[in-house]
Amino acid sequence: MFRDEFSLRSRERVEIIDITSRLEGIVEKSGLRDGFVLAYTGHVTACLTINENDRELLEDIKENLLRLAPIDPHLVNSRYRHNEKYSSMSGEQNTHAHILATLMKPSIIVPIEKGRLRLGTWQSLFFFELDGPRSRNVQVQVWG
Repeated sequence: MFRDEFSLRSRERVEIIDITSRLEGIVEKSGLRDGFVLAYTGHVTACLTINENDRELLEDIKENLLRLAPIDPHLVNSRYRHNEKYSSMSGEQNTHAHILATLMKPSIIVPIEKGRLRLGTWQSLFFFELDGPRSRNVQVQVWG
């Protein structure tokens, strides 16, 4: 098994970052020809996913996620108890990020074939920042 990790820094509160080339580089560095790559983020307000790398589509995804759990709960006639509890202590207002993270996942697994990621025609790998801007880490394991 080969292990590696990388860091990234988000610039926006909610941001979708393409990490495909980073994972391709780690797979290449591993030297593995056939197997799997697992990417995992240990952050409770960030996720990983696979989707099409189309700018308009990614904006649509971001916009609709924020409709499900807006940063400001008053936009949907609601309240965020987590925000109420922690805003006086730390100033954190990130309940929306925790809610969205429950709808997504912290890891992805992709097959490796002949030393390359076996992605579909339109597939790319993404890191979803839900509570930025922040520095984040992604752990990677390659095996086969």
